[in-house]
Amino acid sequence: MADEIDRAQYHNELYQQQAMDAHYRKCGVGAYDHTPESGICIDCDSPIAPARLRVNPAALRCIDCQRRFERTA
Repeated sequence: MADEIDRAQYHNELYQQQAMDAHYRKCGVGAYDHTPESGICIDCDSPIAPARLRVNPAALRCIDCQRRFERTA
């Protein structure tokens, strides 16, 4: 039972942090560092799929934004 509660608390904190990060990025408050470790796309600010990060740990864009970037580059 404790493991389930710990997991729920972890996910709750993760979602809250993601919501706060998104809010601050939109408001331009503070500096937000887009790194592969953040798991956030540098173009659309959406999470990068874990499967993509397993294949390419240095990915800075989600797959859709990467395709768009490669077409325009």
